[in-house]
Amino acid sequence: MIGVLVGLAVGAVMGAASWLLAADALDVEPLRRTNYRGAQVVTGAGLVVVFPLMLVVVSGRIIDAGDHGGVAWTRTGSATLVAAMGFALFGFLDDVAGAGQSGGFRGHLAALRHGRTTTGVLKLIGGAVVGVLSVSMLGQTESSPLGVVRDGATLALAANLGNLLDRAPGRTTKATSVTFVILAAASSDPELLAPALVVGAGLGLLVPELRERLMLGDAGANVMGAMCAIAALQVVHSPLHRWMLLGVVLGLNLLSEVVSFSSVIDAFGPLRWFDRLGSLRSGSGPP
Repeated sequence: MIGVLVGLAVGAVMGAASWLLAADALDVEPLRRTNYRGAQVVTGAGLVVVFPLMLVVVSGRIIDAGDHGGVAWTRTGSATLVAAMGFALFGFLDDVAGAGQSGGFRGHLAALRHGRTTTGVLKLIGGAVVGVLSVSMLGQTESSPLGVVRDGATLALAANLGNLLDRAPGRTTKATSVTFVILAAASSDPELLAPALVVGAGLGLLVPELRERLMLGDAGANVMGAMCAIAALQVVHSPLHRWMLLGVVLGLNLLSEVVSFSSVIDAFGPLRWFDRLGSLRSGSGPP
């Protein structure tokens, strides 16, 4: 757990520094969105949550190659890198080109039935591929194709769940960070350093996000959700429990089609307080 806490701290520092370096580059017209207060905010800024992990991986490979003539990197680290980069890429595509398109599973599938492929559909297909590829690299999935598909679906749906929560400043970051820490505490796996770096990088963006200078966007929210799934797969090992995990994540995704998470959060005082903590939002009413 100490390694995870160190990873969160290092990731937070690196994430904050990455935002300072990338802020001007991301502040371009295709990424500007008007938020609920009418302010112009940079979306897709969550793309930078991948930078710290990429830097650590590249640095580690250079050091290992120089000292030992080889590369040492854990399976979890490799799977995390693939998941983070994959979901960030497809999410960023949706941030740039998906403005104004119908959201939700129903909206994107309806568009597909009418012969129109939205960026959401591309993200859905791409996310499934990234999920299956990532879990196959973890080395803790059943060797059967069904087990790989099940865990890949869990990862992809968790990534989408992170995006579904991204309806208010800081909401996804708060929810996924707390979930990740709980899962990391329940896991005896020392290899969660890599996803901890990514979640930490998200925490490094929390202050400017709460100040409404940026939005995580799909690029960041999908990645944050995926990191929780990687941690969960390190905690839940039996096939039955992994099927149950998939059921929970799938159920929450389907529930979002008929229930507003914002309304649920606002209906419960402690959740509403935590959701609005540090933000510019008023104490009552949805964002």
